[in-house]
This record gives sequence, structure tokens and C-alpha cells, in this order.
Amino acid sequence: MPRLRRADKKVGGRLLLSAEARDVIEREASRYRDVETGGILIGRIESATEIHVTHASGPGPNAVHQPAHFLRDTTYCAGVLREHYERHGVDYVGEWHSHVNLLRVPSHGDLLTLAGIMSDPDYDFQVFSMLLAVKGRGRWRRGLELHGFLATRQAARTVSIEKAEILKA
Repeated sequence: MPRLRRADKKVGGRLLLSAEARDVIEREASRYRDVETGGILIGRIESATEIHVTHASGPGPNAVHQPAHFLRDTTYCAGVLREHYERHGVDYVGEWHSHVNLLRVPSHGDLLTLAGIMSDPDYDFQVFSMLLAVKGRGRWRRGLELHGFLATRQAARTVSIEKAEILKA
């Protein structure tokens, strides 16, 4: 399997995160305090350094939640994606999940997951987003810090997360 590395520096990229997507992430991360949770990010890839996240899903009823591992309910998330694609014309642009261990960067397992997505010809992504909701004393509501990353075929880089209050879908 291809390997992906963590880049050391920000590259000037950004995730524009709608209030609706932020609320879903914060609510779901707060529901599962002692274990990881997550879902998919839905929106538009604007360029190699900018992704607009208009919607986020929850984990789904058949998700697996553990202290250092999360596996989303793919059937549920596919249904959420299909609904948003049909209603708003937006697509799958990334993944989000929580870390309960205060790790603010993608774990080794996260990098393997990203590498698998980036090398999968069925996806054919040039850039893909990952958002980590780190539980602890955060700057965001509900004691969460949100950390954004953009992955290419070579590396995952830290990027800024900016609040996008109004995004046309």
C-alpha cells in the first residue's frame, strides 16, 4: 500500500467550514466523549489548496466506536452523501473523526487510511480533506479543537479552518 507522510508545515491551504457542518461535528463528538466517532465531509473541492465543506454526516447506527479507533457506517454515510448530492449538487470531499487522546495530527492509522483513499482509482482524488475534532480544552465550543488537513498523493498538510457562514450549495 502506498505511504503518506505528515508534512511539517502549513501550505497556505484552507477548509471553509459551514456552520451546519461544524454543528454536526461538535454535536456528534460531544455524544461520544470517551471513544472516537466521525463521518464524512461533503462539499466542493475548489482547488488544490481550498475545500468548501457544506455538510458533515454523523457516524451512522452501525459505526464502530473505540478509544483509539473509529469505523463509520458506510451504508449510512453513502445515503447521506446521495441525499446531499441530489439536493445540492455537492460531493464527498473528506472525512472527519474525533481523537480522545489529544493527538492533534493524523495518527499512523489515519495516514494509512488517507493513503488508501488517495491511491484508489475509483475515487481519483487529487486532494482530500481530513478534519480532526480533538476533545479537551478547546477553542471551539463544547471543549473541542478542530484541526484541518489536506492530503495529496504525497503528504497530508495542516491547513487553516475558516468559518463559512454562508455557502451556496
